Amino acid sequence: MSTVVKALVRKWWVTKRRSVTDTRVVCVPLSRRSKALALEIKKQVRRVNATLSEQDRNALGTILKDSRA
Repeated sequence: MSTVVKALVRKWWVTKRRSVTDTRVVCVPLSRRSKALALEIKKQVRRVNATLSEQDRNALGTILKDSRA
């Protein structure tokens, strides 16, 4: 886990800091860059969804739900 977190910090996708109340805890929130990218992805998903018919959205929802099971 530590190797993955270090790589994400190095690539500026997350930040890493110790908890002020419990130094055993390390907080790894998304960086500003990651939050901005997540927002852009969310907007793009909304745009794509707006072009789909209700039937297509339902079919896609079913596929996604099945893939998570």
